[in-house]
Amino acid sequence: MHREYIDSVQLLCPFGNWAHPKGMQVVDKTACEKIRNNFMRSLARIRGLPIYVGHPDDKGGIFPLKSAGKIQSVCITEQGLVICARYERKVFSEIQSGRLKWLSPRWQMEKLKDGYFRPVRLISAGLTNRPNIPSSGSMLLSYADFEKSVSEVEKMKVKLSLAIKKIAECIKSEKAVSAEAEFLKNEKMDENIAKLSQKPQAFEMAAMALALAKENGGDYAASFAKIRRKYYGAAKTK
Repeated sequence: MHREYIDSVQLLCPFGNWAHPKGMQVVDKTACEKIRNNFMRSLARIRGLPIYVGHPDDKGGIFPLKSAGKIQSVCITEQGLVICARYERKVFSEIQSGRLKWLSPRWQMEKLKDGYFRPVRLISAGLTNRPNIPSSGSMLLSYADFEKSVSEVEKMKVKLSLAIKKIAECIKSEKAVSAEAEFLKNEKMDENIAKLSQKPQAFEMAAMALALAKENGGDYAASFAKIRRKYYGAAKTK
């Protein structure tokens, strides 16, 4: 049976120090950069990371666990750590209705000073109504809003990035090569992806523009145009 999916842009975690039963979680720019870099260097950039209802993977559940969605991309904005997530329409409707309103990240952390820890690698996220971190999972942009606000050129960039993921999947399914060749191939892919990730993708600019418009009380379209000029220069006119 064909399933319909909905993409959304969500604030996974705002910057700040957040209390946890095991200690204080320090979510700063360094933490977000390490999380994003680890995501880009792993198979998560192709397969995505799971979004569950709750944290069944934290309790030694039976694998494979059924996920409610996937984290497809990770980026950093002025607000904090932002994700592009994909849900089945039924799950997305439950998020919109408030039945599953927030997200709770599950991540690997490094120890800092006594009682303080910094997240460095994202493992999964859980839909919940009792998040440890306020605003975690706040909806910044749905794909419907994205379709209305982003130009055809920007949408093509997003489609191109999805096509690159598909190509990477095809490459992985080819006949296995030697361990050395596989290592070199992955290194080259990491190098190319690092170059591509120096400039924000369309959904990242959309999230930044939304935050800028809210902060300044300005127009979203004007804010998006300003962000685009900053990274890609003025749009060409005939």
